[in-house]
Amino acid sequence: GRHKDRFERLAEITGDLKVLAKDLMVPVLVLAQRTRGAQRRDDPTPQINDADAPSIERDGDIVLAVWRKESWLRQNRPHKDAGAEKHGNWETQLALCAGKAQVISLKHRRRKPFEERTLKWIGKLTRFEELT
Repeated sequence: GRHKDRFERLAEITGDLKVLAKDLMVPVLVLAQRTRGAQRRDDPTPQINDADAPSIERDGDIVLAVWRKESWLRQNRPHKDAGAEKHGNWETQLALCAGKAQVISLKHRRRKPFEERTLKWIGKLTRFEELT
């Protein structure tokens, strides 16, 4: 059908997916990219409204965010004039999060939200593994 804007279109899609999942009694996995504006916040950790689609939060039973702080740090390298201390802190943080990804539970109907798990990230294979 015709929709006024993308929010209405997304609301119809997520609603239809929820009905389909209930009818077929199967889980449905929906992937959504967060908005670029979320990466410019002071705290870049993913939040429930980052996908810019309120219907995802409303219709989803579980909403997970996968976040690689390493990627964010590489995009936000301190300027050369920032000083050695700031650059040193950046390098330390980068080393601590290298090859890791956080999976954050932003919403869970049957558990408490905001549980977090750190996994090993193998970018070459686009794969997550348990940390050893």
